[in-house]
Amino acid sequence: SIGIGTTAPVNQLHVGDGTDNNTWIGVQATAGYYSGIKLSRGAGDWSSTANNNFGVIVTDAGIAISKFTDPGSNVTGRGDYLTVVNGGSVGIGTTSPTTNLHIRKIDLVDDSRNALLLLDGKFTAGSINSGDEIAIAFNVENSGGGSQQTTSITSSYQASYNSLNLQPNGGKVGIGTNNP
Repeated sequence: SIGIGTTAPVNQLHVGDGTDNNTWIGVQATAGYYSGIKLSRGAGDWSSTANNNFGVIVTDAGIAISKFTDPGSNVTGRGDYLTVVNGGSVGIGTTSPTTNLHIRKIDLVDDSRNALLLLDGKFTAGSINSGDEIAIAFNVENSGGGSQQTTSITSSYQASYNSLNLQPNGGKVGIGTNNP
């Protein structure tokens, strides 16, 4: 085991001894090139899809969590799974997110149902209650601090409620109009 800043390493590489408020590992490359950390398991055959060879890489656009298929410092053999670009936008399946959260899936099969985002919730009670619902709420807030829940999309596992409800408490729905 190797210890940096500690005399009692508990891992193969152990940095810090827990007495410093901030401990950093710096990885710096020449401008215009990449720096990062690659993590591998198994025999280290980077060309194998059976091994999970992932890494965190700093790119010109931001930072990415990638799957690598080439060893060493080669970054051409990689697929970026999650990207955070300068400014904070997050891309899943895209390296160029165009909004705060941009999810992209390619090679979808025609005439099939594909979920790009799954929000999964589980109630603690063992029985079904008529008021059990999960929802996505869209909230708008003005600069004065006032907020208003403008739209809520809810769903329930009750047989009579198992549908998509827009503004279930009496709101109106407009399609193609701003003033329903």
